[in-house]
Amino acid sequence: VHEKSTIGRYSNGVWVVDAVQSPCIDAGDSSPYSNEPEPNGAIINLGRYGNTPEASMSTNVPVVSVVSNTAASWITADSAQLNARLYAGSPPVIVWVYWGTVDGTNNATGTWQNTNSLGTCTVGTLSYSASSFSLGTTYYYRFYASNTIGTAWAVPTTNFTMPPLNAGWIFEFE
Repeated sequence: VHEKSTIGRYSNGVWVVDAVQSPCIDAGDSSPYSNEPEPNGAIINLGRYGNTPEASMSTNVPVVSVVSNTAASWITADSAQLNARLYAGSPPVIVWVYWGTVDGTNNATGTWQNTNSLGTCTVGTLSYSASSFSLGTTYYYRFYASNTIGTAWAVPTTNFTMPPLNAGWIFEFE
């Protein structure tokens, strides 16, 4: 079994959040738990995923943030909604979005052209409305989360291309 967790559990390559918490998380005996995500309590999770990197996370201890990018939306002639999901993290979790025409990877002081803070966030959907885009240009973005336990970058970087001028935009001049 794979215990459900309101903080997060690894499923099919991504962290997911459940509405309920399984009572078997941190309910094992004194077996080793060092392979479970840290910090994750002081006792092994019961079930198949106990003592594995895919173990469900515990609500009994603070958890480092887990954030992932989702597809951009509401793309207009010069703006777009940059989206992500915060799956885990003990409050307070501070979130930023890094974006620009160059992929700055996971380097906050690197080549990202823009950095915008979303402030303190809770687990759930995150959005940032960005503007001043150029038509026909590819843009990259990556969310970054930080709390007292540590930091996390969304992996991988997400990109989208603004439509070119001839993509059906209608301009009216008076």
